Amino acid sequence: GLRVNLSGAHLESGVRGGDRHGQFGSVSADWVVNSSLKLKFDYERYSRDVIEQSQIQQLKPVNGVIPIPHVPDPRQLLSGPWAHYRPKMENLQFRADYAVNRDWNVLAEAGRSVGERSRFISRINGYNVDTGEGVSNVTFVRNQKYTNTYAKTELQGRFATAALNHSLTLGVMFAEREANTPSVTTIKVPQNIYNPRTLVEPLPPGTPITYSPQVAKNVGIYFYDTVSIGQQWKVLFGVRRTAYDASNTIKAEVVETSTSKMSPAVGAIYQITPATSLYASYMKGLEETGTAPVGTVNQLSFLPPAEATQKEVGVRSMLAPGWFVTAAYFDIVRANAVINPGSNTYLIDGTTH
Repeated sequence: GLRVNLSGAHLESGVRGGDRHGQFGSVSADWVVNSSLKLKFDYERYSRDVIEQSQIQQLKPVNGVIPIPHVPDPRQLLSGPWAHYRPKMENLQFRADYAVNRDWNVLAEAGRSVGERSRFISRINGYNVDTGEGVSNVTFVRNQKYTNTYAKTELQGRFATAALNHSLTLGVMFAEREANTPSVTTIKVPQNIYNPRTLVEPLPPGTPITYSPQVAKNVGIYFYDTVSIGQQWKVLFGVRRTAYDASNTIKAEVVETSTSKMSPAVGAIYQITPATSLYASYMKGLEETGTAPVGTVNQLSFLPPAEATQKEVGVRSMLAPGWFVTAAYFDIVRANAVINPGSNTYLIDGTTH
């Protein structure tokens, strides 16, 4: 099978002078080589050109109160017709499925994603809440490039032990993300948030771009088993070991971090009727915590991952063929990444619940 998709789009942002365009193209192919082997291939390319609106930053508190401006007209362009954001991305993926026999099969897949962009980021601050007069800080971010690569192999099978039926998954995966973080420059120009000026295109300083490469790699080894006990019970359990290494270059200094974690997962399903089931689950896992934003001391560097925990209970019922209703209660705790106002550093501080 072969499919090709092509599209072109006229993009409207709701801001006067902000209309631009985008393009997308993809190719998908699959080949049933024989009764045991199936191959799949996907490729896509995406690009767009839009005008980025300026951000209006929150003012600093005065006697514990943050001054709030009047609401500016959201249709007015506060940056300029030169504030182009032109990202483009290519994604490539390949997968093979091989059936060893009726009960066991192997899958292998690999993919690569490459994204590039240049942009103007403008932020207006220090404005007068009555007159709207302030300063626009225009930051030039040029030649950003991100590359993500991953590969995965899994063995999946069904077997029985005594009166128990198992559905087992064993797997190993690798993922790597790279960024060629460029140096950025910022210039200041006057702007009014209520009656914006038509700004001419600011020219970036002639300082050459320097790059601070970041690389993050993680390897995961995991197994999960779903055990059927009679007609009504299913018990799920498994564990994943993740090894995560990151290398950040900050102001010509290489900072390396390593994290290793065992993450368990357990769950149970009780089939009340053929159409209705109760379930409960508990799992832990490592989550990436974000990239430091432009303007911070450690801007554009990767933060190390942190553990997240999720608990959930619920009921699911099929009202009619193809129609389901679910009611659930879940509880998620994950790390909170914020900018420390004292040091202007993006870091993990506390949790989000």
